[in-house]
Amino acid sequence: MSKLHLSNIMFKSSKSAISFKLLKIAFVILSFTSMSHPLSLALGYFPPPRFSHQREQSGFWSNRKHQDTLSDRQKKLIKKTLKEFSEAGVTKGKRSKCVQDIAEILLLGKKVSSNESVLLEESARCCLDHGELDLAESLTQCSLKIFKDESWKDERSTDAKSQSLDNLAGLQFRKGACKAAISSLNEALEIQRRYSSRRASDTGVLLNHLAQCYAQSGLYEESKRLLKRATENDTAVRGAESFAVAEDLFNLAVVHHLAGENASAQAAVKEAIEKLPVNEEFSRVRKDWMDFREHLNTLAPKAKVTNPTIRD
Repeated sequence: MSKLHLSNIMFKSSKSAISFKLLKIAFVILSFTSMSHPLSLALGYFPPPRFSHQREQSGFWSNRKHQDTLSDRQKKLIKKTLKEFSEAGVTKGKRSKCVQDIAEILLLGKKVSSNESVLLEESARCCLDHGELDLAESLTQCSLKIFKDESWKDERSTDAKSQSLDNLAGLQFRKGACKAAISSLNEALEIQRRYSSRRASDTGVLLNHLAQCYAQSGLYEESKRLLKRATENDTAVRGAESFAVAEDLFNLAVVHHLAGENASAQAAVKEAIEKLPVNEEFSRVRKDWMDFREHLNTLAPKAKVTNPTIRD
C-alpha cells in the first residue's frame, strides 16, 4: 500500500471521528436547550404536556400538522384579492366576488358555504394548515370587517363574530403577540356577556385561551384565576362532572406545573382524570393526561421569569 493511499485513509478516518464528536456535542446542546430554555417550556413544556384543546373545534388553537406550503402563485393571487377586498368604497358585489375568488384559489370548492364570513374563516383555516399565518390573520380580519360594516347584532351573528375573534386570537398567540390575543379574547368575552344566551358554554373555552396567553407571559397567578373562573362557569353551564370541567382542571394543572407548584398540579390533574367520561371517545385524552401526571415530577422545572410581561 502506498504512503499516499495510507495517508488518505487516515485523513478520512480522522474526519469521520471529528464529525462523530461534533454530532455528539450538537445532540447534547440540543437536548439541554429543549429541556431548559424558557421559550421551550412556555411553548411546549418539553416533553409534550401542554394545554388541552379538545373542545376547540376550529383548529386555530390546537396543534395541527401543516400540509405542503401554498405555491407562490396562490399566495400572490390571495394578496392581490385581499387588497381589492380592502379598497375604500368597494361594493358589496365586488367584495363577494373577492371572497369567492380566494376560495377558488385555495381550491375549497363552491359547496363550503354561501356565507361570506364563514367562507373567509374556512380560507383562513386552510392558510393556517399550510403554515401561512400572516395570510390566515388577514383573512380573519376581513371576516371581522364584514361584521363591522354590516353592524349585525342578532345572537347568531354575534356568536359568529365571537368565534372569529377567538380564531384571530389563536393566530396572534401563535405569532407571539400575546397582548393582541388578549385584546381579541376580551372583546369576544364581552360579546358573549352582552349578546349571547344560548351558547354561554363557549365562555369557558375563551377563558381557557385567555389563561394560556397569561401563562405564556409568565403571569401564572392571573392564568390560574381565569381557569378557576372557567371551572365555575362550566360547572354552572355544563355540570360538575362534565368534560368541560375536566379540561379546565387539566389546564390548571399545567399552569401549576409551570409555576413550580407540582403538588397542586398533581391534585388538579388527578381530579381532572377522575371527571373524564369512561368511554372510547376519551381514551386517548385519558392516556395523555395520565402520562402527564406520571411524569410530572421528572418534567423540566418552570421557566424562570424574572420580569413577567405581556408581549405585544
